[in-house]
Amino acid sequence: MLSSLGLVSVLIAGAFWWLGAPMVLPFACIELACLAVAVVVFARRSGDHELLWIAHGRFHVKLAVGQNTEEHAFLARSVRVRHGHDVHGLIELSADGRRVLVGRHLSPHRRSALAESMRGALRAAGHWGLEWK
Repeated sequence: MLSSLGLVSVLIAGAFWWLGAPMVLPFACIELACLAVAVVVFARRSGDHELLWIAHGRFHVKLAVGQNTEEHAFLARSVRVRHGHDVHGLIELSADGRRVLVGRHLSPHRRSALAESMRGALRAAGHWGLEWK
């Protein structure tokens, strides 16, 4: 996709150069360089994600940011779900003296829905270690 966009841009700039407007070509090259930088920056962060799941009585959290990956596992019955207490409005999961912040890839109203969903999943799994707002 990027190569086809670059080819079209260079062809148009080449046509302008051939018609007597040589300054279009350097600007097209600058545009392509900026586009390439933007694609590289986006690609570095496109794999960022947060996975949350309950299995075998444990609440698992996997955070991937850039090339760093963190995995946490809590006893599901002791997990506390708090939302709105963090400066950035993230969801805090805490248990056993540890805490993890999740929801950084969601808008604020979706974070509330995620927190409620996590509370519901913990309830459905038979674990009542919840803390309400």
